Amino acid sequence: MTGLDYLEGKSTKKGRYGVTVPKPFAFDIREKVRPKTIRQNKIDNMIEEKRWEDEQHLHYHFKPKPIPSIVLEPRFEKINTANEERREMVK
Repeated sequence: MTGLDYLEGKSTKKGRYGVTVPKPFAFDIREKVRPKTIRQNKIDNMIEEKRWEDEQHLHYHFKPKPIPSIVLEPRFEKINTANEERREMVK
């Protein structure tokens, strides 16, 4: 930038106030470009598989079996009446 550029109002900096935009360091760029490791690929696959399983569980519709008829029978009352009859016979 020469003295004339300064007088004409030209600036190499960006924006109204001449804010400097920093350039990323080389190691930052290298980390973004580096391919994934085998471990990272396995972890990503495991996470994707878990998401798929969760999605399958969300779409599963439970179909209950009908109640067995033996549950609806009053068996406890039958046992009590049988015990009372047995007691009466013993007396």
